[in-house]
Amino acid sequence: MIKTIANIKNVKIAELPQYKTKGIHLVDDNLFEDEPLLSEAHRMSEIACPVPSSNEAASTSSWHCCSIFGNRYAHGMMNGLNGRQLESLRDRFCYDSIREKYPTKESMEKDQKGFIATYKASLQHFCYDVLKPVQDKYLDDMKDRFLSQDIVATMLALDIDIEQFWYALLWLKDFIDDRTDSAIEYYDSPLESYQKMICLLGKVADVDNNLEQEYEPSSEVKGTLTLKVDGNRKLVVSNPDTLKLLGNILSDYLKANEASGSDGYAILRQIHEVYENKGCNHLRLEGKPRQVSYLAKIYLFHTYMSKYLSEYSSKKNLSVADVITEMSGVDAGKLVSVDKELLISRLVWVVGYGDKKRFCDNPRAVKDALKGFNTNALRHLVPNEYEY
Repeated sequence: MIKTIANIKNVKIAELPQYKTKGIHLVDDNLFEDEPLLSEAHRMSEIACPVPSSNEAASTSSWHCCSIFGNRYAHGMMNGLNGRQLESLRDRFCYDSIREKYPTKESMEKDQKGFIATYKASLQHFCYDVLKPVQDKYLDDMKDRFLSQDIVATMLALDIDIEQFWYALLWLKDFIDDRTDSAIEYYDSPLESYQKMICLLGKVADVDNNLEQEYEPSSEVKGTLTLKVDGNRKLVVSNPDTLKLLGNILSDYLKANEASGSDGYAILRQIHEVYENKGCNHLRLEGKPRQVSYLAKIYLFHTYMSKYLSEYSSKKNLSVADVITEMSGVDAGKLVSVDKELLISRLVWVVGYGDKKRFCDNPRAVKDALKGFNTNALRHLVPNEYEY
């Protein structure tokens, strides 16, 4: 059975509760764990930020994500400010006032209780009196776009709860923005670099991993291997036969050592696993900030939203009046689009990743925008907050 409403103007999206916690920027005991408004955000977070089933925290991990989001939402941290604007406001309304009252380390240590109380009051003032009005205006504009007739009619036809979907949408935007706006690109581990080199050499000539076969000269295929250590003269290898031989040797060495469990391979594997543990602060410092194209946001949004919407289906040939019952006039008789690609395209406009003209009437807008997009741009990019 499809969902219906009388009038779009009757749609009231409830506000998430505000918890003035001790640590404003930290999740405090999963305050939003049982929040019913976040039930679909919980499902979206399982899609976009999954945890292996073997992880003991798997059952609560998505609520951890929702608590991070709820905490940001309640304290005004979800807004349209860029990093510089946020830092400027924080300096003006938060840290400057603390520096005026406690200008030196000695003054802070002399009155630690007073410093903590001032710091907490300053943070609360910054979050609730400075950021919240900015966020509320930003979210109201976004909500106006969200509650457009075409989008609401499609969601109702797909039997989607508008109120809960709104917070799933906000969660996804917050997660993607966190992953891309302050992205860190981590360097390859030694094992990844080794495997990448074998892969590239294999493109010059097929690596057959069998040295017992009779060696045959390679056909001319362009490729270059360059080695330069500590400013010394470059060594450039471009002979395709040499590159093929190197590819065979490297591939066979890796396979042989992996099969025998040699110390060399074990060390490579161990270092790789350490690199994969993004919680290591000393390895985090080895990453470098990276500017990520806006297309990365659209790519991630389309990937996660497509999977989320895959569980929904609808009857075709529904009119707008079937789902928005008080509609009258020409619009009432229009067929409701249940094209999920068109819905995603329109939601790209809602969250501000694309303009209305390009994304609201073209079901291929997202796919057209992503033509030629190199997904390697997302390699090793890890969100700063949404991790366990």
